[in-house]
Amino acid sequence: MLIFLVGPSRAGKSALIRTLAARRSVKIADLDAFENDKRSNQKIGGWEGRWQRGLELLNALETNDRPDVLTLVDVGAGSLQTKEGLEYFCRRAMRSILVWAPFEVLRERHVGRNPDELRQTEFSAGHQILYGVLREAGNIVPAFGRDVSDSANELERLLDKIALEVASTLGL
Repeated sequence: MLIFLVGPSRAGKSALIRTLAARRSVKIADLDAFENDKRSNQKIGGWEGRWQRGLELLNALETNDRPDVLTLVDVGAGSLQTKEGLEYFCRRAMRSILVWAPFEVLRERHVGRNPDELRQTEFSAGHQILYGVLREAGNIVPAFGRDVSDSANELERLLDKIALEVASTLGL
């Protein structure tokens, strides 16, 4: 079963996935790592090109998705920079979890990054729509002001909740 972890850059998605992988069997797909491995294509086509390359991986993951295998997709913030990317994850909100840290925390984690650019990129109107959908669904894990194991516990709880909802929807 595919579960997408979304959120601002440096909110803690990768750290949570690593913590969870030490606890239970999961497959991990990292969209940023996938993009970085395609060095010859990197930066070609801007955000749209990046989204199209990530979509190739996402389509392959969906084609091979199995309900008995948990695959966590680390959705790099770059995947949320296009309208198509945001729509893709809004349509998959039932299988998505927002890993959240407020702007002030992210500003501290992005040493040297321009705060205005950080806000415009990571907290755009489109991002806010997706983040709001996931908050409303209760699919949110705070990744600040607590031990990472506490956030990982919350992530595990949400994974179990989503697994039950998906199984019910599929009639399993």
